[in-house]
Amino acid sequence: MLNVASLMLSNPYPLSILTTTTTKFCHHSLWINIPCPSLVKHPNKSKCASLSHSTIIPLECEAEEIVEKEESGVKWHDVGSDITESQKDAISQLPPKMSNRCKALMKRIICFSEDENLSLLLAAWVKTMKPRRCDWLSILKEMKRSNNPLLLEVMEHALLEDSFEAAVHDYTKLIDTYAKHGRFESAENALQAMKSRGLPSDQVILTVMIHMYSKAGDLDRAKEAFEEIQLLGVPLDTRAYGAMIMAYVRAGLQTLQRA
Repeated sequence: MLNVASLMLSNPYPLSILTTTTTKFCHHSLWINIPCPSLVKHPNKSKCASLSHSTIIPLECEAEEIVEKEESGVKWHDVGSDITESQKDAISQLPPKMSNRCKALMKRIICFSEDENLSLLLAAWVKTMKPRRCDWLSILKEMKRSNNPLLLEVMEHALLEDSFEAAVHDYTKLIDTYAKHGRFESAENALQAMKSRGLPSDQVILTVMIHMYSKAGDLDRAKEAFEEIQLLGVPLDTRAYGAMIMAYVRAGLQTLQRA
């Protein structure tokens, strides 16, 4: 089972590569080293259950559709009284200092059922509660703590919300998670989605891509990512060089194995 223990407190790929710039609280980056818990099979068979196997770009294309459906009848409501003892216990363990708007969403996530649509639920929460970035981070941190299987799906949705104020480093962590679990197409699509939102690639995220292509044995794509780093016009650090060297090494080993 995938480990989620280091989600908020340790840096993603490789552990030494990412740094977190401390700004005001609502811009702190707390969801780090995402373990991809949504790869665990979840009983939900609705449309949202397949989010973790989809891509960010289709989700962006569906954003307007989700809002239209939410406005046409999906209303926010709190959990009812007919919940299980385990759900009551999980709700009782929510942090006392967590804001009411965050607790409201966490209760719905804890009691999430297979006949619900997660995207519509989150859209309704955003419209009703009007969260800020720090609220999203609080939700992600608590989902990490409780090892909630919907974590990655919530993260994917958060990146599409203006209130999350997504930055390059947020996409870097998601892409690194995809790469670590062999979801290369999802990683590439997330990178394209990031660019479509006007966020430029930096050396860190491109180095993550080099490592991903290296593991996949795709030397040509690794070289393209390395060339893109060179075009940034900034000094290359040792991590980028190291990633490219490993790409050549792995490509050589695979050639020998085929021979």
